Amino acid sequence: MLFLQDGNLRNLRPHTLTYYSNKLMSFRKALETLELGTTPAKIKPDHINQFIIYSKDVLELKIVSINTRLRAIRAFFNFAYKHSYISKNPFVNIQLLKDRRTVIETFTRE
Repeated sequence: MLFLQDGNLRNLRPHTLTYYSNKLMSFRKALETLELGTTPAKIKPDHINQFIIYSKDVLELKIVSINTRLRAIRAFFNFAYKHSYISKNPFVNIQLLKDRRTVIETFTRE
């Protein structure tokens, strides 16, 4: 895969390359499950939104995990767009999900 080769040329850590590979494979499997197609040039923002919903509702992933996947997928599409492998970047208007954190009670003077 050209994206991973580029990362290797840029001297990314092996752990980072494994992270990209794993997250992109999970994205591809999800697209296949949703029957949305897997060619990068055919991916649209709606497909990414469906992936997010699938990750939340079906896979029951936490927001942090979904955002981790989205970061890797975004990096791939930025690479593909920068090198003219795709004509439009579907991630242009896709934002990470807001993670609502629970407030932890603070200690009292007692």
